[in-house]
Amino acid sequence: MQENRSIAPGLGAFRLTLQSRENGFCGYVYSAALGCRAEFTSLARLIVLLEEWMNTATDSPVPEKPSAAAAPADVELEVRLRQHYSWQGQLRDLKGGAVFSFHSVLELLLQLAPQTKTIGTIYSSSEVNSQLQVDVLKKLAVAKGINVIEATVSTVNDIQQAAHSLIGKVDAVYVPTDNVMASSMPTLVAVTDEAKLPVICGESDPVRAGGLATLGIDYYKLGEQTGVMAAEILSGKGKPQTMPIQTQKEFKIVVNETTAKRNGITIPQDILAKAEVVK
Repeated sequence: MQENRSIAPGLGAFRLTLQSRENGFCGYVYSAALGCRAEFTSLARLIVLLEEWMNTATDSPVPEKPSAAAAPADVELEVRLRQHYSWQGQLRDLKGGAVFSFHSVLELLLQLAPQTKTIGTIYSSSEVNSQLQVDVLKKLAVAKGINVIEATVSTVNDIQQAAHSLIGKVDAVYVPTDNVMASSMPTLVAVTDEAKLPVICGESDPVRAGGLATLGIDYYKLGEQTGVMAAEILSGKGKPQTMPIQTQKEFKIVVNETTAKRNGITIPQDILAKAEVVK
């Protein structure tokens, strides 16, 4: 479950210089706010690159390639809201002048652990995006008659105590997309595995680090979908000002087979059939 995150003014603004090559969409991207300039060789690479820049923008980013000045640009991209690799914002064609705009994990948990009546969630109290995700979780849970118990942490040193505070009170644990939690999944699962508590995550990386499962964005398909839109604009088949906002159409289930075995959980065949299985 991934909730929209507002972008601070300027940090989501990028200028793109596009190049025509036989292997497809490529060029250079520049961020004046971060002082970064980098080459991208595909739309998927561009998306990952910008997400990385925006993730580090509030810390002390190290530019991938320092740039003294921005190169002449073809496109201005402004990301205003993020939903973890799915963005909302505005794209401006600097040559043509056209402008256009661009706009559940809980159900997966209930399939894996249908006896769930109370969900615990652990997240960093300093990450607003995590709180937003938990707010959405609580609204969805109420509709299904499920209680939610929150445990917040300030640093990684608080995770073990927070996890222990949920033992005996919850049937499963949900971890949103949270930087503090993502960096310390082994600490969390050391507690939850012992208590046989399934941990559902907001994205795939924590699943690979020991979480049970996630239902999240397929970055490859998102890049492919965005590439189709870009191709329609560049070929003249689509007009930016009239193209509808699109969001991810297909989401990806990732399950950790080793974690499932440790927790005594049998993954339903209908989930396995469409999931990426990691160990």
